[in-house]
Amino acid sequence: MKTQKLMLGFITIGVALLLSTCFFGSSILFLESDTKGKPNLIFNPGFETNPLDEKRMPPGWLLMDSKVLIEDHISCDFSKSVLGFQSLKVSGNAQHLMIISEPFAVDSFGGYFVKSSAHGTTLKGPKLKLKFIGYSEHGKIRSTYTTTLKTSNDWVKATLSVGFLKPDVRFGRVLLVIPPLEDDSVRG
Repeated sequence: MKTQKLMLGFITIGVALLLSTCFFGSSILFLESDTKGKPNLIFNPGFETNPLDEKRMPPGWLLMDSKVLIEDHISCDFSKSVLGFQSLKVSGNAQHLMIISEPFAVDSFGGYFVKSSAHGTTLKGPKLKLKFIGYSEHGKIRSTYTTTLKTSNDWVKATLSVGFLKPDVRFGRVLLVIPPLEDDSVRG
């Protein structure tokens, strides 16, 4: 009898934990403090580039799904930065731009912390999307995490806590989606 009550208690706790993750999302949370001493998996996280190539995408980053010329909308800004000596400046684009990192290996049972900072030219600047996308070994999208980065005329940071990836996820990419900017510009 006592073992039946104990077993019923374990089953109740198990069901409660399962339901809480279904209704309230994942219970895993990674903080910036958890990254101390850990390697940065993104190549060139500070958008560093040769000053002579300031009108090209920084190494390790691609401009995706865009028919616009990079030179018209993207440049390096050596006057403002958060990480490194420069930032990537985007201005005057008439369509959404997607800046995506090179792929990096991930462990589907691991946890990842993604952060990005951006700076606009107005008090209430454009809203950027920061995404982590997990891919299978064949390049199929298997896990996606997204947050909004609301820019202002000062540096603003957004973070993603990534975990509970699908078991077949083998690599990831970080993506920044920048909305059309008429007379505004953002730096990241």
